[in-house]
Amino acid sequence: GYKLVWSDDFNSPQLDDSKWMYRSDVKMESSQRPENVSVKDGKLVIHLRKEKHRGKQYTGGGVISKQKFRYAYYEARVKMHGFAGWHQSVWSMFGGDGSTTYPQMMRTEIDGMEFDSDVPTKGHMGLIIWQSPEKKRSLTCSPGVYRAPLGFDASADYHTYGYEWTQAKINFYLDGEL
Repeated sequence: GYKLVWSDDFNSPQLDDSKWMYRSDVKMESSQRPENVSVKDGKLVIHLRKEKHRGKQYTGGGVISKQKFRYAYYEARVKMHGFAGWHQSVWSMFGGDGSTTYPQMMRTEIDGMEFDSDVPTKGHMGLIIWQSPEKKRSLTCSPGVYRAPLGFDASADYHTYGYEWTQAKINFYLDGEL
């Protein structure tokens, strides 16, 4: 019963800046750089590099949709990176201008798939309700096992990570399975 209202198949030679903005923050072990994001053969490519930048030893990249969304079904077909050093995810949260992952309006974070690349066979899907950006502490987090076995190596091939967010609940999907 859903109607498609927004998508991007990355069929242009470069990122569509009418739909996307770049992450430019520094978080965990890496500095996010717009020049690490490209489009090739219908795929969004995020280059992960071992290089010094803004006090970090690694650089990565990311994109944030300019369109604001709420309740809907979301999915992304992704092949994760398989080397230690980068934290990777398909996630949703109010993004502001991309300069911080702790914007003032931050409250709900939905992790469609989150994992640390040192163990590409384990991941996490869940919901976090943040207390406030200043405290950087969550009020709630969905039950489950962080870094649970996926049953496959997420860096070996593409998989579809999805979630359905309604006013009452969030359902998570992996390759179309609830």
